[in-house]
Amino acid sequence: MEEKSRNILIRYIAGKASAKEIAMAKEWIAASEEHELAYIQLYEKWHRGLATYHKCIDTEKAYRRFMTENNAVGSCRRNRQLLLYAASTLLIISVGLTFFLLRNKSQWHEVVVAKGQTKEIKLPDGTLVFINAGSRLAYNKEFGRAERSVVLNGEARFDIVESKNDIPFIVKAGGFTVRDIGTVFTVKAYAEDKVFESVVLEGKISVEGRLPGNEDGNKKVFVAANQVLRIKHVGDAVVDRAPKKGKLVERLSPVQLMDVTTDKQKVYNGWMNNIVAFDDTSFDDICRILGRKFNVKIHLDNEELAAYHYTGMFKNPKGIDEILAIIKKTTPITYQITEKDIFIKKEPY
Repeated sequence: MEEKSRNILIRYIAGKASAKEIAMAKEWIAASEEHELAYIQLYEKWHRGLATYHKCIDTEKAYRRFMTENNAVGSCRRNRQLLLYAASTLLIISVGLTFFLLRNKSQWHEVVVAKGQTKEIKLPDGTLVFINAGSRLAYNKEFGRAERSVVLNGEARFDIVESKNDIPFIVKAGGFTVRDIGTVFTVKAYAEDKVFESVVLEGKISVEGRLPGNEDGNKKVFVAANQVLRIKHVGDAVVDRAPKKGKLVERLSPVQLMDVTTDKQKVYNGWMNNIVAFDDTSFDDICRILGRKFNVKIHLDNEELAAYHYTGMFKNPKGIDEILAIIKKTTPITYQITEKDIFIKKEPY
């Protein structure tokens, strides 16, 4: 790994990366399976070190405690620099060992779900995980003994089994750490998507990471039952607005914590029952959702069309053409379907 890439990855994991660095880190991770496993190892060591030494998942709080215990003095700014240095040093030391361990990939179990498919698995502790199309889930072979951590790229529902030894269940996805507090919840964090999303069906979770607009490091948000947390990635954290009755109405803030009714839950977990549901979802996002579900590549080359928003539900759709035909009734589009590609264009006037 080049030094520049390594430093960016370290800053990304430590929650200190800029919007540009976050995008670069995600691109590096997605470049190969080896890169992804390297990221998993580093992230695992980062969390294990904090949890073991500081007994705390809040990195800022943990390092403030470290500074206090060592009678550190100086300005807050200097402390933050020292915190970053300490975090970076810890990760740099682990890089060499990480790549040595990567030679033995058998220490990691990885579940890959192809586009057009879903899969249900049971983890060693009995936790049930229902994984959506185009997703990858990885966990260490020591899972359940001293820790219960998984890394997700994609979407999954977790039905957590309580640990006899009070070992927390942790999901790392999209640059965020989700900690279970006796819960059934979903996490959606595809690398190519602009939004991290988590819905709690039972219990409670905490979500930690760098929130858009927050320059003070990692923050923690608690999500209770029947709530959804949506976080727009830093690089795309621009509030979209749409005219309504002569006023500007905020469509999507960078961070949203909202209540979810039982009916609305189908929007977030309907995929488990072959339901395709949208709730004020952009056409751009719909194309990604449909592409993963039906294992096709959708080409949408019109920014105006991409910004259209839709609400609707399709139960047991026979194919993607059924959905596009309905959208076409309210949208000026034409589309051509080939074996693995769909080309959507704006209909000429």
